[in-house]
Amino acid sequence: MIKERPILFSAPMIRAILEGRKTQTRMIMKHQPPAEGYQLSWLVTTTDRDKKHLQGKAHWININGKNINKNSEVYFNCPYGKSGDRLWVRETWQHENYPLGPYESDCQVFYRADYMDDPLGVDLENSTDKLRRKWNPSIHMPREASRILLEITNVRIERLRDISEEDAKAEGAYPIDFGFGDCYAMGFNEIWESINGIGSWDSNPYCWVIEFKVISK
Repeated sequence: MIKERPILFSAPMIRAILEGRKTQTRMIMKHQPPAEGYQLSWLVTTTDRDKKHLQGKAHWININGKNINKNSEVYFNCPYGKSGDRLWVRETWQHENYPLGPYESDCQVFYRADYMDDPLGVDLENSTDKLRRKWNPSIHMPREASRILLEITNVRIERLRDISEEDAKAEGAYPIDFGFGDCYAMGFNEIWESINGIGSWDSNPYCWVIEFKVISK
């Protein structure tokens, strides 16, 4: 059964998806390894009746069998789904009924990513006081207002700074030239810290790497 889940993207990343430059994204894992010396293990199949409900889940295991940590017994799935599942995109938005009425499924929707040079939003029509629309945060976007639907093509786990040049480009990053050639990884570094804060790149967390294709927009 195909499942659909919401996912949030910033306006620049929406532009990258619409332009075909972004085909993967990285999300920080909630479950980081409990200590040094742990690696990820997937319980793909099991004949143990007591662990049947854990099939398809991952957990951290100690590499050398020492310093067992009770948190290593926490099993988890990727919260964004698996290959074949779908993600409907939430983005910064507004609707034509604002501010006099609520959003309705048949009203016109405006998207922040389409107004990158106009941070104040869209002019309200027939407004004598030139009232400007205020953008709604992406978290408040209902399913009916979403315009982009993605299909997951692959899910894996990787430390943030292990990203390759090819993958950094697939993240929608622009290359940065330091005098010795273009570097997409450094372009992605800037994107990551603009979203997650200064120093978030150096922390080098384990991330879900989600590859996708656009199936409607």
